[in-house]
Amino acid sequence: MEIFRFHLVFGLLIPLIQHSVSYLGPRQGTSCVERCDVEYNPDWPCQCNEECVEFGSCCEDYEEVCLSCQDRCGIDYNHFFPCQCNDECPFHGNCCENFDQHCERARAVTDEELRTLTEDLLELDVNNVGRFVTVDLQGLLFQGPNIDCEEEVAPGPLFIGELPEEVTSIETVAKMMALFDNYNPYTTDEEDVTFQEEEEVDAFLDAVIATPVMEAAYHFLLEKGEIQDDENAFKERLKEMWFELYPRDADILGSCGFENVFMGQLRSTEVLGFHGWFYFYDQEQNEQGQGTNYLGYMDTMDFGEKGFILRNSFDWRERCKPISSLYIGASPELEMALFTVCFIARPDSYCPISLAGQDLHIHLADCCEDYETVCLGCKDRCGIDHDDGFPCQCHDECIQEGNCCQDFRKHCGGSTRLVTDEDLRILAESLLEMDVNNVGGLVTVELQGQTSQTGGDEASEPLFVGELPEEIWSIETVAKMMALFDNYEPNITESENVTFEEEEEVDAFLDAVIATDVMRSAYQFLVDKEEIPEDPPAFKERLEEMWFEMYPRDGDTLGSSGFEHVFMGEFQGTAVTGFHGWFWFYLQERASRMNYFGYMNYRNLTDKVRRVHSRNLIIPPPIQQTRPHPQGILLDLSFEWDGHRKPISTTYIGVSPELELALLTVCFVARPDSLCPVRLAGEELHVQTVVMEYEGTRHVGTAYFVISS
Repeated sequence: MEIFRFHLVFGLLIPLIQHSVSYLGPRQGTSCVERCDVEYNPDWPCQCNEECVEFGSCCEDYEEVCLSCQDRCGIDYNHFFPCQCNDECPFHGNCCENFDQHCERARAVTDEELRTLTEDLLELDVNNVGRFVTVDLQGLLFQGPNIDCEEEVAPGPLFIGELPEEVTSIETVAKMMALFDNYNPYTTDEEDVTFQEEEEVDAFLDAVIATPVMEAAYHFLLEKGEIQDDENAFKERLKEMWFELYPRDADILGSCGFENVFMGQLRSTEVLGFHGWFYFYDQEQNEQGQGTNYLGYMDTMDFGEKGFILRNSFDWRERCKPISSLYIGASPELEMALFTVCFIARPDSYCPISLAGQDLHIHLADCCEDYETVCLGCKDRCGIDHDDGFPCQCHDECIQEGNCCQDFRKHCGGSTRLVTDEDLRILAESLLEMDVNNVGGLVTVELQGQTSQTGGDEASEPLFVGELPEEIWSIETVAKMMALFDNYEPNITESENVTFEEEEEVDAFLDAVIATDVMRSAYQFLVDKEEIPEDPPAFKERLEEMWFEMYPRDGDTLGSSGFEHVFMGEFQGTAVTGFHGWFWFYLQERASRMNYFGYMNYRNLTDKVRRVHSRNLIIPPPIQQTRPHPQGILLDLSFEWDGHRKPISTTYIGVSPELELALLTVCFVARPDSLCPVRLAGEELHVQTVVMEYEGTRHVGTAYFVISS
């Protein structure tokens, strides 16, 4: 018996950072063969780890060897490689670019055929009712499972008002809703299927099979040799897949695919399944206290008038569903066709589909009784390395990879560090709150087109709209930082000549920063956590050492510093390295030295309660439009600087010099050479730090924000 489980994983597939670099010469250590999983070695003339891109020190064959799937297909996840070549990589969005070329399995149905079919089915979905449905998303939850449903940011229901008669009178909708009273949600209670209920199932399947959507799905599977040319047999197969009962608890026949997916089930304190938006609406209308309590959302994927996918959290009958996905507006036939095709063509795996030009996956599984407790939990698994045999992970990197199990925080949230991850998140939020010099609300940008690391110029206009107002330049820390910008030579092969006047400018900048509440709080945090001694002059010296002392990136040439690399940028050969400072970006754009190519990803750090009404979807306003952002915007972008391409960089537009320096400093001290979790305006983010040691001193090699996917 095939048991049907479903997870919908959605979002634009965002690749890991894979820059294009090639340098460095002959002799030993100049190739990446068998070195992609080897950490930095100063004795080698070029490197093959992921940081080599940032420092411009990659070997010539880095892309060919480390960013390729040639001879790597099916190999288990290896975190040392920047991209992967196993079957799960399409779901995690970390496949190498040539994955399809080298690793596409000999299937009757290819991934591209599935994407094409699903776009066709969406076009055929005449009963799609996305344009008739109005929802109020309300608050944005933390980007991850809402463990134990402890967070609620939605005081009102999800659906606004009642569905109109033209929706509920659609034949497939009416026949599906007639099934809702046929099932007992408890998996421990055996289902008693009556003759009338069997007739209702038959009527529903007949209505679905008669639609253009399911007819197209049937002919697709037939042409691909996945089913026989027998419509009666196809109906029987649908009935078997979706409606035959099977046990989830012992030998009790208390579950079926339809009930689990389109409705929901209760097992002990858990909510299982529950991915049907019609049933969510139905339960939200329940006035007996037995319905759903919508808690808030994590993400959306908007298909315009064809509806949208919503990742959300809710309570149902006083039980928690930490995370679930609903395709709101989809007709019953479209959802059943999509799931059925994927169940047949990609059983027990991730099934790639495309809807309205956006890539996503459907996850299907043939599950044992203890699947969720054993395979989807972190109990007894904390800290274990990535294992592709498990659908979710329990190691520290899972936060960045976005594949933690739902109970990761519950079981693995503790830490032996004096500075915990939650300490860092709370500190970052508090620093943002006290950042009186944040100017996000005064800056206007125009994101324009979305590009990729290897894509073309999708932005015909500059990123910044107009000139920054005078009130920004009069901020003391901004003015003092601006005075530093003419002190540096961007080419790392040229030695920096630091004058007495330039040293005084650095002193003045650090004095101004240290005098702010933001940096004072960061200092006190590090003191309280015993990361630094309680000695303000020594702290200033440490900042100067970390950020402004010179070190070599090329031979013995003292041509680089942390400040220049991060807040400005450098040239290493033909590559742009560093360059994460938004003030410097603005100035270079005004000087016609910068060509903005477009954005790849963003986080809008704005007031979460501001909402607009668009396509019947009440949601915080999108930022593709030109407008200010009250607390700034974190942006992954691509650009050319003086004719040199930077495939991807991250900048935090609107942040004050003191907040950026404080966050990066705290992370450099508390999480050196690693990802440092921070939270800004409710958004879960990271800071990546890299230590550059020179003559026994630890300098900032790089430090930049990472937008979690």
